[in-house]
Amino acid sequence: VWESMGNKQRLLASHNGYNRLSDPVTHRREIEYNADLRRFRVTDYIDCTGEHLVERIWHFAEACEVAAEQNAISLTREGRTAGFAFNPLVHREIIVSRGAENPVIGWISRSYDVKAPITTVVESLRISGSSTLIVDITV
Repeated sequence: VWESMGNKQRLLASHNGYNRLSDPVTHRREIEYNADLRRFRVTDYIDCTGEHLVERIWHFAEACEVAAEQNAISLTREGRTAGFAFNPLVHREIIVSRGAENPVIGWISRSYDVKAPITTVVESLRISGSSTLIVDITV
């Protein structure tokens, strides 16, 4: 579903690729952009009944400088900054990787047999039952 209302845009999509699990999971993602606030809000709706490990993986361009904390990520590129603010009431683990080999994470390949390191942030958390995860990205 796509909606555009003045200075706001909204996209809502879903998939059922995790329905094969013993506790089926439906994932819906809503992305809203508010031009007045210069903010993207990414909301993940995880519909399930049991306990699950959820990982949201954020990839950044090669030239981005990334700093991560428990509930926030800040990035800088060419003098411009953006920030990710996660819900502080949810306990999560934040792992920052760049060009790692074990496990292989934090790479980009723009052509065959050529790879370059990028910063990748993995946000990991455990949920029990249906959950809503929100991150605000200010630009």
